[in-house]
Amino acid sequence: MNDEEIRLGLLRIEKTGLRNEVIKINDCTILNDCYKSNPVSISAALDIFELIDAKNKITVLGDMLGYREMSHDMHYNVGKNLASHKIDELVTIGQEAKFMAKGARENTNIKSIVEFDTKEEATDYLKKYMSEDCAILIKGSRFLKLEYIVNTLKNTEGKNE
Repeated sequence: MNDEEIRLGLLRIEKTGLRNEVIKINDCTILNDCYKSNPVSISAALDIFELIDAKNKITVLGDMLGYREMSHDMHYNVGKNLASHKIDELVTIGQEAKFMAKGARENTNIKSIVEFDTKEEATDYLKKYMSEDCAILIKGSRFLKLEYIVNTLKNTEGKNE
């Protein structure tokens, strides 16, 4: 198998809901991986996300829960580690995710970093991309229920927002 065959095969894998689910909305490909979020699963999702060809690559990351006193450092380091991935824009959701944004701002060349407090605000922002050649990775802790973003964007399919 060559690299292209492997890439295409990975994109065709059928996953259980909310885990590496590839969804096409107009010209935008969404990688819906909002079942669980931790530094290792974010890195793995980004590795898969890199297999998706698109003109504009947007990564949406929500809070990772359960880290207590280590939370700020964990989130900051996730943002810092984004330097090793091809990302054009980072969208963060939640108070702890602001530390991801800070880590990314201080350690990466990501062109645009946008922070939101809620998934609803982030969803409204992302609607503008539904008619573009883009790929969006959505990743966050289960508690955040970020599938709301995917479901709402599906409902905008074919509409110019």
